[in-house]
Amino acid sequence: MLWAYEKGDFLIRKGLFSLLSSSAGSQFISLLAAPILLRQYSPSQFGLYSFMTSMATIASVVMCGRLDMAIALAENSFQARRVLKAANLVSLLTATALAPLVAVSFILSDQGVIFLCALVSAIALAFFQAQCAFLLRAGKFGSVGNVRVINAALLAVVQIGIGMLFKMTRGMLLGYVVVAIGMVVVVQVYVIGFRMEFLSLVRLRVVARLYIGFLRYDIFSAFLNSFSSQVPVILFKLMFGDAVAGFYSVANRMLTLPVSVIGANVSQVFYQAAAERSRSGAEIGPMMRRWMIGLFVIGVLAFLPVLIRGEWLFIVLGGSKWAGSGSIAKLLIPWLFVHFVVSPFFVSFSVWGKLKTMLAFNVGLLGVRLSVVLCIYKLMPGDWRACVLGYSLVSSILYLGMIVPLFRHRELEKSKAQQCFN
Repeated sequence: MLWAYEKGDFLIRKGLFSLLSSSAGSQFISLLAAPILLRQYSPSQFGLYSFMTSMATIASVVMCGRLDMAIALAENSFQARRVLKAANLVSLLTATALAPLVAVSFILSDQGVIFLCALVSAIALAFFQAQCAFLLRAGKFGSVGNVRVINAALLAVVQIGIGMLFKMTRGMLLGYVVVAIGMVVVVQVYVIGFRMEFLSLVRLRVVARLYIGFLRYDIFSAFLNSFSSQVPVILFKLMFGDAVAGFYSVANRMLTLPVSVIGANVSQVFYQAAAERSRSGAEIGPMMRRWMIGLFVIGVLAFLPVLIRGEWLFIVLGGSKWAGSGSIAKLLIPWLFVHFVVSPFFVSFSVWGKLKTMLAFNVGLLGVRLSVVLCIYKLMPGDWRACVLGYSLVSSILYLGMIVPLFRHRELEKSKAQQCFN
């Protein structure tokens, strides 16, 4: 079972359920706000908003050089805090390097505001991800959960409020940026604790050398994985317009509720547990198998109603203008189901030091996804449903193939996870 742990893993179990309950609360808030937002904003406006958040998500994954993932591997709290500072510093340096591109977008394109919002949001997301990793490393699962609930509530209130009071078509974008910045400040000051300490470039180089594997391989692997996940929104906006991008983003957002509530938290807690077992030379294969079976059962229960009555559910949720999201939701179920069951355990490759494996997988995944979607678009111009189905099926097949290397590693040597980074 998903919640079946070996003796001595009480803290891991407690942390997992703390994150699950808080994520369920935050997603429940988002679900309550969805009918209002779907009626308040059009599919085209949702498409523009999703285009911005997709770019922000892609950039945030690599903004800090993936040093947020290295926080869990730190030997002590002092080193973990130093890695956190290094991650934030790298994020600021990366944002500075990208700033000229945003400035050019204001000159050459009418989408300059979108790119500016994406850059600011990416910085805030990178900081927030590193902060959550630090809190999880310290065992403060409840704090991470509370922060996520507050974030969801503030985002819903601000986006709805801006739309109602100011009648702004880009109210969702502005609300997202404001809340993202505000949450970073609140977490740093009131949860982690504000300290006027600066990390020199010399110490930054020390941290970079210690976790060089993340900078060499994992950063590119994570970028490719994030880009290939977000690329449908970008492609559908460019090929079919903002409305289709809005249909896809809303369908994907609703279907990924189980992924957000359960899958992401399972991945975070599993990564902490696997890193600890790696340091002690323990085996994680049986734990991975139990958790995967549990996710399979939960996934069937979560996705089956959408498969049966997808269009009706979205019409009830947002009105008849969102029937297109129901059609897309049915087509996405194969891919999202497999992703929900398998992907939380991809963090095992980071623990094992097999970063090249994930890099190769994500390179292939992105290439195949793009090839399939573009080929279908070329053969059947204007048929966005065929493009969505092709994307879903090829993604499902490739993710299922990753089960083989996952279970090929049954034993963990005590120092295996650190060899890649020295």
